[in-house]
Amino acid sequence: LQRTGSNVYNGKYDGQRINLFDTNKKKTPTSSGNGSVLGKAVVDYAMKLVGQPYKWGGSWNGALPYTPTDCSGFVQGVFQHYGVSLARTTEAIWNDTSKYTLVSDTDIRAGDLAMYDGHVAIFTGNGFQIVHAANTQRGIVVDDDYTKAGSFKGIMRIKALY
Repeated sequence: LQRTGSNVYNGKYDGQRINLFDTNKKKTPTSSGNGSVLGKAVVDYAMKLVGQPYKWGGSWNGALPYTPTDCSGFVQGVFQHYGVSLARTTEAIWNDTSKYTLVSDTDIRAGDLAMYDGHVAIFTGNGFQIVHAANTQRGIVVDDDYTKAGSFKGIMRIKALY
């Protein structure tokens, strides 16, 4: 394993890339409200869509009016609105390592992505808060703690935002 952050370790297990987080360290995000101008713009745009519906497999090009989509389509559309190209599926976003660096949860900034097994969300820059297309019942929502949204993989900082 290689240490890549204050509580983040990267390595391989059984041929798969993995990230481990030291959960014994107290989580104290230092980035509340932090982020680049573009990162904050991405979040502002995403927040305007809270309350919109979710549709698994739907697609959206980032322009208004919003077209219902799933989590990765939502993230792709929000970033595309600002000229940042991301892959269409969660797994493809995760696998395109040229687009991001992994960061610790003590350095979360607006526009960072929370990556899960089969799900993706956008950090708002307010602590552990995320905005995401959750599911059919909830639609696009804001949740205060990214750790409750699923099987977590890592925090991605999209290079095009910085």
